[in-house]
Amino acid sequence: MPFGSLKTNQAHAIPAFSPSYSKTRVEWTDIDMIIISFYTKAEAIAKFIPEELELEDEPLVTYFIANWGFSSMGAYTEFVSYVEVKFNGESCDFALELVLENEAALFLGRESFGLPKVIGHVEFDRKKCSMSDQGVLTAYVERPRGHRSIQFGFKADAKVNGVKTLPPPEKRILVLRIIPSPSAGEPPVVREFVSLHMQVTEGEVWSGTGSIKLTPGSDFDIAPNIPIVHYNNSVFITRGSGYVDSSAKVHNLL
Repeated sequence: MPFGSLKTNQAHAIPAFSPSYSKTRVEWTDIDMIIISFYTKAEAIAKFIPEELELEDEPLVTYFIANWGFSSMGAYTEFVSYVEVKFNGESCDFALELVLENEAALFLGRESFGLPKVIGHVEFDRKKCSMSDQGVLTAYVERPRGHRSIQFGFKADAKVNGVKTLPPPEKRILVLRIIPSPSAGEPPVVREFVSLHMQVTEGEVWSGTGSIKLTPGSDFDIAPNIPIVHYNNSVFITRGSGYVDSSAKVHNLL
């Protein structure tokens, strides 16, 4: 009887015969991104944060909605949320919740990095912001579809720079990566922290005033349920390029 011909030692993702994503470095070009940061209360967010991580009394939270332009995963739009923590004395941005519809980006983020990506509709196209928006860039997240759980507004006040090289981020992204056991009732086969370097390497930057409206659909979502105590700052980046560095750091928790 014949055997199969699929080389299992060459497979890198599921489905092995036609993976949803490539094994090359994640890169984007032609990025548009609204970034809004604010402070919240530690007691309001602590239940979402692993016990190994330390919070300030008023942790800094960063939300952004990005139209990623183009990448090896195609064109897609995504909502991302981080909170600043300390791990082994180092400040990091812990990934809270990421919302998108792109299959390749969702599977790659979850499987390779452990990023907490969930399915939802994210709308942001700066070219479609109409005169009725009074010059305000708008974007929103629908989860579930039809319910606007997060709405962004950004009003530019000054151009910081034209397209130029941007400085590297001061903090790495920290992710709790978990791969469950195939046996019911058994502990995960992987439980670890993954530290990533994600950078927007160049772009045109505008400063301005950001606004976020949160309308939770349920208590099961994270980002819409984090209260805003006061805003920090807001920026808009356009015509950007960026990547996720392939040199991740892994801290085993098993």
